[in-house]
This record gives sequence, structure tokens and C-alpha cells, in this order.
Amino acid sequence: MPGCGKFNHYHSNRAVPSNLKKMTGPQPPRSSRMLPAMAVGTMLTLAGCAGLDMFGDECSRYESRTKSARYNTLYKPAPKAADAKPDTRVKPERPLPKGVAAQVTVYKMAFDGDKIKPCSDLSIRKEIVLRRTAQPDLQLREIREFYAQNGALITTNSEDISEQIAVSGVYQAVTPLPIPRSAPPGKYRIVSRLMVETKAMKKPLQLAKVEGIFYVVPPPPPAR
Repeated sequence: MPGCGKFNHYHSNRAVPSNLKKMTGPQPPRSSRMLPAMAVGTMLTLAGCAGLDMFGDECSRYESRTKSARYNTLYKPAPKAADAKPDTRVKPERPLPKGVAAQVTVYKMAFDGDKIKPCSDLSIRKEIVLRRTAQPDLQLREIREFYAQNGALITTNSEDISEQIAVSGVYQAVTPLPIPRSAPPGKYRIVSRLMVETKAMKKPLQLAKVEGIFYVVPPPPPAR
């Protein structure tokens, strides 16, 4: 059952340019360190549950590949066609209200399929449309919370994306989430929050929030 274990989330970095798929969700929350995934169990371990050992060599090969993989979020400006018109969602000519450091008009998240088996990567696709000031102390942070089917918080991951989103614009990212062999089948929820903070603020301010659901499915029984 989901929730009987515990996620230990681990940072790393890999970005794959792609068109963003839409997901229903609320719209308007220094560079990421890139660390090698030493092991899937280090990044996302579900402890206290019976392990799924039905993949055999397939899982072993996957675990070997993750040792050199990167798992941090990397936002990049959305690609534009040569004849594309300016994105109407970004209006840099309009000044931000007095005292406002940043505004988010679009914050979307989607998955490449909502069902995934252990020993594979779930691709999390995100898009941000943001307007911000150029003040050097402005910090943008993305916080992801992982919840089990019973609503229990499994883990929280936080990344500083300030340098990735240094100017107003449209940004996209693809973040792979490794699902280890020990992940129990069930429903999981990811909540992503975009936060802003400056020295003048007493505490970080949430700019936008979005969430999505995915399912870990059991592996098929071995062929006889």
C-alpha cells in the first residue's frame, strides 16, 4: 500500500526539450546543482515495504544506468519558430505593480503518461510564464511535495531556479523522476509550488501552485 514506505528524494539534472502537454491545474507559485544519481535507492527509496523483484535483469540494467544520470530540474526558454508571433501571455512593456517582485500567469505540469512501472523514469513536464524584476536579491525556488494515496507526505524537494529564470518570459522543463524497484503499486500525487523571496520580504511568497497524479503499476507476471 502506498504510504507504508518513505521517499528519500535526491537532486540531479537532465533536460529534454519537448512540447508541453496540458494538464488541468491551478494557474497563478542560483543555478541547480547537478549531482550524479549514485543509486536509485538514494534518490527515492520506499522503505518498510516488500520489494518488487519481478524484473530481474531489466531492473538491474536500469539501476546501473541511473548511476550516471542527472535528475535536477533545468528550465529553458520555450523554443520559438522563426516566424512565430510574440507570446501574448508575456507583456514586459507593462510594469509590475509597486512592491511586486514577480508575477506568474501560467504554471502547468503534466506527465508523459499517468501510469508507470518500477525501474523506469516518470517524465514531469512543466511550463512557467513569468514576469519579474531585475533586482539581484530576488530568489525563485520550486518546491515539490510527494504524497501517498492515503494523503501522507512522503518527501519534499526544493530547488533554486533563480538563475534559470533570470528575465521575464516563457520557460519549459522536463524533470525525470526515477521509480525504484521497491516502489509499491498505488496512486501518488505531486504538488509543485513556485516561491519568491527578496531581502525585503519577511518570508517567501507563493507565486503559483499546480498538482498532478500518477500511478505506479505492478510489473506483469513473468512469462511461463
